[in-house]
Amino acid sequence: MTKVLFITDKFMVAGTETFIMNVVRASDKDCFHYDFLIFYEGMNAYIEEAEAMGCHFHRLKSRRESPIQYYRQLNNFFCEHQGEYNAVHWCGGDISSIAPLFYAYKYKVPVRIVHSHSSSCDGLHTNILHRINRNFLRFLCTDNFACSTLAAKFFFPYGRSVIIKNGIDVAKYAFDETVREKMREELGITPSDYVIGHIGRFVGVKNHKFLIDVFKKLQVSLPESKLLLVGIGELMGNIKIQVHDSGLDNRVLFLGQRNDVNRLMQAMDAFVMPSLYEGLPFVLVEAQAASLPCIISSTINRDVKISPLVAFEELSGGSGKWVEKIIEIRNNHIRTNMECYVVESGFSVKDTVYYLESIYSKKIEK
Repeated sequence: MTKVLFITDKFMVAGTETFIMNVVRASDKDCFHYDFLIFYEGMNAYIEEAEAMGCHFHRLKSRRESPIQYYRQLNNFFCEHQGEYNAVHWCGGDISSIAPLFYAYKYKVPVRIVHSHSSSCDGLHTNILHRINRNFLRFLCTDNFACSTLAAKFFFPYGRSVIIKNGIDVAKYAFDETVREKMREELGITPSDYVIGHIGRFVGVKNHKFLIDVFKKLQVSLPESKLLLVGIGELMGNIKIQVHDSGLDNRVLFLGQRNDVNRLMQAMDAFVMPSLYEGLPFVLVEAQAASLPCIISSTINRDVKISPLVAFEELSGGSGKWVEKIIEIRNNHIRTNMECYVVESGFSVKDTVYYLESIYSKKIEK
């Protein structure tokens, strides 16, 4: 049995965690076992599901809570578990702390993977630490992974890396008219409503404020439109105030954190993502698999365009241009099966897992 330890900061229901969960779900449970090292005390649907599959969550105090205890407990953890794990797989958006990788190196974990899931990060302090720490990765890690070419450059400007596609279970997202009708009924959406969808944490980089501006203008030309917002986050309260002040309370649905994204996408008619930056958004692969036309900001990595469904728009062009694009696709799109595009682009989770399992086990083969 090959034992793998995933390391991530907060294990939320978000893009990076979705990648990890897809790997765990599709992996060969007879040959591979997965545990988690996280710096988060909460519970959510992903943690409950992983525990139900036999995964164990080791929870430590974060560096922000207690810097001294953070390093002491990491040392103790890897000392106590020395020889237990064949691989550690660190996933995140910045490398402002390399301590987990250092202790994995110190206690001789054979396979030590760092996996970049972003092309930028917020905050001057975090950026400085990231740019310093990434120089040590070549010494601490055996394998460098990234979700896209831009994410690779952000983490590994001086070294080689492998692009690991954010594989999904393609069949789960195939367009299904029956599921669409059921979900729209549950959400109180009429057959005549045109539904814009967005899935993401309520944080600055997701640019919800701009999205609400777009939707407010869309209401003028398309009053039967509705907006579904899926996710939670620190800025949700601010966005709810913006929605209320814009007179959109009856047209915007805040659905919170969900574990049925594949079904929610069936209820949508278009997907809009005006992010300031991204690595390679997992949700955009899912949206294309669900045959949703996607209008996204030009700042997002071009690698995400795996089908004709994606249209890039400049944020600097203003919300009016985005409204024009939404109206254009509304009049020119028929949903069809997009499985061939996803599979041919390498975004099938089966391919992702096959490669990862070969890496997790390679260093223990004598």
